[in-house]
Amino acid sequence: MAQSFLMLLGCRIDLEKTRLLILGAADQLDRLGNKKARGTIVMAKVAAPNMSLKVLDTTMQVQGGAGLSGDTVLAISGLQLGR
Repeated sequence: MAQSFLMLLGCRIDLEKTRLLILGAADQLDRLGNKKARGTIVMAKVAAPNMSLKVLDTTMQVQGGAGLSGDTVLAISGLQLGR
């Protein structure tokens, strides 16, 4: 139980890190323009899908065998994300 909680807590931390990266990229885009904010925008574009796949994978692991069955939304989400 504690291990599952720690895994989900790690997902929450990853979500917040990615959210802040996206907000920073949007702020730089507004202030500096797209040429100077390009590096941060690219990082955000890479980080967001990677984070979503990591969170999906972690939630499937926490659910166990049920996470892979068609009884939960996780399997459908995995198909939509190209897992």
